[in-house]
Amino acid sequence: TRNPSWPADPIIMLDRGDCTFVQKVRHAENAGASAVLIVDNKPLCGPTSQGGSPQCPSCTNCMLSNTCECRLPYLAGDSSGSAVSVPTFMVSLADGDKFKACLQGDAPCSSPETIALTFQWSLPTSSGVVDWELWTISQGGGSSANFIKSFAPFVKPLASAVQFEPHYFIYDGTYWDCTRKVGTGYRCGTQCTNQGRYCAPDPDRHLHQGLSGYDTIRENLRQICIWKQVAPAYSSTFGLPWWNYVTLFNQNCPGSQFNNDTCSEVQQVAAGVDPAATNLCMAQSGGLGDDGDNTILKHGLEERQNLAIMLLPTIIVNGVIERGSSSAGQVAETICAGYEPGTEPTLCTCMRDKGDYVASCIEGGDTPAPEDGGLAGWAIALLVLAPIVTLAIGGGFYYLHRKSRAEMKEILRMYQTLPGSNDHNDDDVGMEPNVMNLQLRPLGSAPSAPAATSAPVSKA
Repeated sequence: TRNPSWPADPIIMLDRGDCTFVQKVRHAENAGASAVLIVDNKPLCGPTSQGGSPQCPSCTNCMLSNTCECRLPYLAGDSSGSAVSVPTFMVSLADGDKFKACLQGDAPCSSPETIALTFQWSLPTSSGVVDWELWTISQGGGSSANFIKSFAPFVKPLASAVQFEPHYFIYDGTYWDCTRKVGTGYRCGTQCTNQGRYCAPDPDRHLHQGLSGYDTIRENLRQICIWKQVAPAYSSTFGLPWWNYVTLFNQNCPGSQFNNDTCSEVQQVAAGVDPAATNLCMAQSGGLGDDGDNTILKHGLEERQNLAIMLLPTIIVNGVIERGSSSAGQVAETICAGYEPGTEPTLCTCMRDKGDYVASCIEGGDTPAPEDGGLAGWAIALLVLAPIVTLAIGGGFYYLHRKSRAEMKEILRMYQTLPGSNDHNDDDVGMEPNVMNLQLRPLGSAPSAPAATSAPVSKA
């Protein structure tokens, strides 16, 4: 409940620990918080000038440490995060300790002081072109396939006013010990490619028959190569051949047809893609055999780990990860929020003016207008930390994206028990200890923002 001594619209600073991030922020929001700052409870590796701690000067073997961490944790949801509407950021333990010291009048402050902070992430671009990215997976059906199908009608109206690039989710076989030789093969068998480096869950859940993780990785690589073939002509095609191929492939190559090369080639031709060029790209990247690495898959895995991508589909607009619902209409609204006033394409002004339906704004669509809220395109400048109350509400632990972990354990279950499974408990942020964020990220879907305001911040 709200402390009556707090000022209006306080910013609440909380320590991490004891409950999930979503539970923690929801409690703060219910207590009247206009924003939440979460202080990490483990020292960050690296130099103090970058938020690191003297206790952890080096990131050597940091992933194996129980006392230090390489990056700030990912503020993941727990399936109820869409109800959270206040902006939330995390800071390192070292930075949080500085805030607390000044609030209490300790060094570096000689007496209790007001501390000015700014929370800000801004989408608008002055270039008139919005950059956006989609993280997806080729595995048939599911929310990623539904999003691609429903967003395709928006592609042409946005035309050259956006720069788009798709990315594909790949599991790190090295972390899961899938690169270890077992007999004449590798530990995770047909669920991985390239000597166990790149993996995916078995699409049909039958490890010894039907489809395999190998098939998913192969189709991921194929679709990346299709994009690479399409991208040079983006100014004239807007990437539509990639959108068309993925939609046609999901419709016409389901189930047992998923790994049928002929089925894929038919869809490529129908979408205006050259199958021979696609196959050449796949081969030149290193292929999928046991005789070496694959440069495209390696780069994609590194990008996913750096951005802490765990949920699909994930949308990034002008470098900001959208949280909450990823419906086609809401993503279109987020993209439209990325333009300076007066520079947005006609689609954006049409969507704003059409009320309940935007079907007339796009070709061949009958898409309901996006629900109110859900915009990630906003910036909010906040505040003032005032020395009011001592910290009382405990913090949260990492929320594990349990489905991802369960899927990878399923990959391994029939091959061999996970070694060292006690070393990585269910408090981990994601599938691998290096799937964490280097940057402050908002939690939950951001509401439409009022003009930037300032507000006093309370400790609670």
